Amino acid sequence: MNDTEDALALNVSRHGMCLRCPRPHEVGARLLVKLLLIDDEHLVEFTGRVRWSRVEFVPGDLAARPVALVGVELLGEAPSARGYYERSLTQLARRDTRLVAAPEALG
Repeated sequence: MNDTEDALALNVSRHGMCLRCPRPHEVGARLLVKLLLIDDEHLVEFTGRVRWSRVEFVPGDLAARPVALVGVELLGEAPSARGYYERSLTQLARRDTRLVAAPEALG
């Protein structure tokens, strides 16, 4: 993703996430993922690798529009970022377990 491409995290886990993006990405591509977690203004940066990508159609006002779903494996980050990310996942799982894959693994 480039700096101007926003994505929406549909679900997250300790090791990766599913993002909804405007366009699909090539499997194996490396990405810089910048996350804004919970209701915080703190950005967390990760290096990620695209593990899978597919196009789906989302209903719109006039017609369906294509969006990409992209599975990203988190590869690397600063140690402080990992701790912050995992604490944020725990808080998110308390709010809505549907957003966090395997919330019991945070435990």
